[in-house]
Amino acid sequence: MKRRTLLLFFTLAVSPLNLILAQGVGIGEWQDHLPYSNCIAVADAGDKIFCATPYSLFLVNKADNTTERLNKITGLSDIGISTISYSMDFKTLLIAYSNTNIDLIKKGEIINISDIKRKSILGNKTINSVLFIGKYAYLSCGFGIVVLDVEREEIYDTYYIGSEGSRLNILDLTFNPVDNQFYAATEAGIYRANANANLAYYVSWKKDTGLPDPNGKYNLISSFAGKVYANITTKTEPTYDKDTTFVHANGIWNYFDPTNHSTKSSMRESQGKLIICGYLYVDVINEQGNRDFRVYNYNPGTVRPNDAQ
Repeated sequence: MKRRTLLLFFTLAVSPLNLILAQGVGIGEWQDHLPYSNCIAVADAGDKIFCATPYSLFLVNKADNTTERLNKITGLSDIGISTISYSMDFKTLLIAYSNTNIDLIKKGEIINISDIKRKSILGNKTINSVLFIGKYAYLSCGFGIVVLDVEREEIYDTYYIGSEGSRLNILDLTFNPVDNQFYAATEAGIYRANANANLAYYVSWKKDTGLPDPNGKYNLISSFAGKVYANITTKTEPTYDKDTTFVHANGIWNYFDPTNHSTKSSMRESQGKLIICGYLYVDVINEQGNRDFRVYNYNPGTVRPNDAQ
């Protein structure tokens, strides 16, 4: 485990991103030339918003709209970010890199956790998503689920939930307190397990056969207001209309908005709502499962939302 002090490269009280990136650099200082326009994930940290690009990270302070850039020059351990997530309980930002390296930012300090990166695992090791529950971060990986203890800053456990304990590409994970179940969205269906079971034992995880396509590729899953929402994708080439979303309530899976087959890029609970990013729009869903409003972009050449919170 490596620790670094976080260096904030600069803070400017301007909002247009092109103005931020155009600033000069002093003698003896370094300046990055990384693109900041392609944002792949956001994380709400209360007084600030973190935003990740495939190459770096920047944050916006809510109080005054000032911005700060974070990258390898300013202290991050790696490049090529795959996703980020923030724990309000532990005031910690988790940064997952495409090579499965991990940084935790806690109290202005960067803690590097490179266990998964260094471990010899054949095949896909990508960290697809992060679920925080208490002091644990559940990492949905290309081979299974890795549990990271944020408080102790170490890997706690690993779950291989495929057939006979084999590797399985976990694309997303959620927990529903109503039925005390974990739901894992995978390339081969949705698997579920009771939270009180031995989650490291693959037999505890059962494929949910109640879906119309129990063996499909489910890329997004989220628990909200006692229900579980899951998205199946059949996209095999660039397109915008190959997804279907289901909702699980009272032990039954049903179609959610069956006329909407827009490609979905993220789905999560935030601020007491379910936020769904589709192709060119963001939907805000209330506890009754109805849409409160939609943010829509009519110009596909400019904005396609990847994440929202």
